[in-house]
Amino acid sequence: MLHRTLLCFALVSGLGLSSAAAAGAAAPSDVLKVTLDQAKIAKVPTGTTTLVVGNPSIADVTMLKGGVGMVVTGKGYGETNLVAIDAQGNILDEKQIEVTPTRSIGEDEVPDNSVAHIRSRREAFARGCPGGKMSSGVTGVAPE
Repeated sequence: MLHRTLLCFALVSGLGLSSAAAAGAAAPSDVLKVTLDQAKIAKVPTGTTTLVVGNPSIADVTMLKGGVGMVVTGKGYGETNLVAIDAQGNILDEKQIEVTPTRSIGEDEVPDNSVAHIRSRREAFARGCPGGKMSSGVTGVAPE
């Protein structure tokens, strides 16, 4: 039983290594970073006729005339992949697309949460809703 478990582990480990080597784990240069709701122009490999996006809700890709480049537009937060294919169906390149927010989440809200702003909101609430109760909370995003 132990021998079978070790054999299975070795096979799975070997397959994982060969898959990673064949796929060529995405190096930092293979990641195309795009800001949400922004477009970026990037080159495509010579001979590319088709571009395939893994998750079109994260990014949209349009080939430029002449097939020398593409426009990548960030549509939603996250990561997806992009595959460039030639006319014969051969995969020429594969990249990751990372769509990031337009601003740093949380930091842009700091001025609105000053003591003076909070006091002003509470006073406005008290004038508009006499006797009403107001509670507030602060959320945050942990740094990466």
